[in-house]
Amino acid sequence: NSSINMIIFQNTSDKDIFLNFSNFTNMTEVIPSSGIESVDFKIKDSSSSNTKKKKVILVSRLLYDKGIMDYLSIVNQVNMVNIEFYLAGERDEGNPQNISDKDMEIVLNEEKLNYLGKIDIETQLSEFDISLVMSSHEGFSRILLESLYVGLYCIAYKIQGTEVMREFNNLELIELNQIDKFVKSIEKYEEIIDNSKNRQLIDEFYTSKVVASQFEKIYKELDVLN
Repeated sequence: NSSINMIIFQNTSDKDIFLNFSNFTNMTEVIPSSGIESVDFKIKDSSSSNTKKKKVILVSRLLYDKGIMDYLSIVNQVNMVNIEFYLAGERDEGNPQNISDKDMEIVLNEEKLNYLGKIDIETQLSEFDISLVMSSHEGFSRILLESLYVGLYCIAYKIQGTEVMREFNNLELIELNQIDKFVKSIEKYEEIIDNSKNRQLIDEFYTSKVVASQFEKIYKELDVLN
C-alpha cells in the first residue's frame, strides 16, 4: 500500500469495488479506456447496410469469460437465413480461461458459424453489421468502442466496462446470461441510426492521444517524469 502512490482504473465501478474491499488509502484516478487510433479505422459505408445478408461478429480472445460458448448458443437459436455469424480471435494458451481443445472443435465444426481467426480490426470491422460483446467483465471494452466508432450496431452484456458507454447511439445493453434477449435483438435488427454522434464522442474523449495526455498529466503531478 505505502509503496504505491496511485492506482488508475478504467471505470468508477471497479474503483469503488476495489476501495470497498481493500485497505488502500492512497490516490486513485479513473481514465476511461485505453484509447483508440480513430484515424486508422475504416468507417462503415451506410449504403452497405442495405444488403440482404446481415453479418454478426464477435471479436475476442477465445476465452470462456469472453462469452464464446454463449455466442455459440445464440448462433444456434437464431433461425433466420439472412443472418450470418462470424467469430474472430485466437486462443490464449496459458490463460486459465482458454477454451478447451474439445470446445475449439465445436467452434470449428459449427456449420452456422464462420471462424475467421485473427483479423485486421481497423480495416475489416466495417464489413459487418452487428458487433456483440459477451464478456462477463471488462475494464472498458475496446472492441465495443471500436465497433461504435466504425458504425456497427452493438449488443453487449451490461457490465462495468460496457455500461460506461451507455450514452452512445446504436448500443443495446443486456443483463448477464439473458441470451434470449440477444437472439431477439439480432432477429429484429433493421438499420442503425446516424453514427456521427459516436464518432464525435470518441474523437473528443477516447482517442489514444486524449488518453495519453491524461496519463501524462498524472505523471507530472506525481513528478515521475523527471
